[in-house]
Amino acid sequence: MGLLGMVKTYGWVDPSNAIYIILDMCSSAAFIILPILIGFTAAREFGGNPYLGATLGGILTHPALTNAWGVAAGFHSMNFFGLEIAMIGYQGTVFPVLLAVWFMSIVEKQLRRVIPDALDLILTPFLTVIISGFIALLIIGPAGRALGDGISFVLSTLIAHAGWLAGLLFGGLYSVIVITGIHHSFHAIEAGLLGNPSIGVNFLLPIWAMANVAQGGACLAVWFKTKDAKIKAITLPSAFSAMLGITEAAIFGINLRFVKPFIAALIGGAAGGAWVVSMHVYMTAVGLTAIPGMAIVQASSLLNYIIGMVIAFGVAFTVSLLLKYKTDAE
Repeated sequence: MGLLGMVKTYGWVDPSNAIYIILDMCSSAAFIILPILIGFTAAREFGGNPYLGATLGGILTHPALTNAWGVAAGFHSMNFFGLEIAMIGYQGTVFPVLLAVWFMSIVEKQLRRVIPDALDLILTPFLTVIISGFIALLIIGPAGRALGDGISFVLSTLIAHAGWLAGLLFGGLYSVIVITGIHHSFHAIEAGLLGNPSIGVNFLLPIWAMANVAQGGACLAVWFKTKDAKIKAITLPSAFSAMLGITEAAIFGINLRFVKPFIAALIGGAAGGAWVVSMHVYMTAVGLTAIPGMAIVQASSLLNYIIGMVIAFGVAFTVSLLLKYKTDAE
């Protein structure tokens, strides 16, 4: 998506060109059927039938529902015993299907306890889909959409009003969050930002990218400081890995081990995060950070993204190099 946006912005390819259209379909397909994909994997995690989870995701993106990205053009509503339900789909959303599949898994488990084995194969899937489908469309879906929109609104407001201070805070603390493993939950929030018609961009990932690059810079400084051959052998590949967005080796193998390089990385991440937020750097997808993240950065933001990486890396490297700490293997 980032590469397509770049070639479109710079006029390298005609958007009406067949090749461009097909590539656009390939890049956006996953977001269009995102609830189905999430439904499958979430059901497996919650102990339910993944195929029923995918079916529930399909219900939430059924063609009878107005596409979530076309709501501005108007949508219909249905009357369910006096309750008006908006006929809006959940394309590109995360929280509604997660909540719905969690509920579905509970329903499925309860039904399997009471339905005889002879009828289980037929009745359990049927009743699970019917019950979960109704509850998802009438209650969970709207509630999940409100939750996702609420989180997106809070983050957007914070970024808009706090500006570079928010980037400073998020960029500085992200690596601390990585240690706990909680950062994996951010993927759902980022997908929600992209799927929200009023936002449509990922303004969090550039901040995380700066924190990752900073870990690489701080780690590389250790290579210059240490005289221990074993440490040198670890630092270079760890720093390179961090520049590709994979920071575990740099964080746990080097920076946390000597503490002060990790602090230097937090400072570098804060500096880079402040820059990308102040320069309104956005991404068009999820998953890629650091150098590979350049592929999904908005074309208009690419230069400032690169500058942000230089700032994050340079600050972390310099601070890590200047701080005094032992770099022996013991």
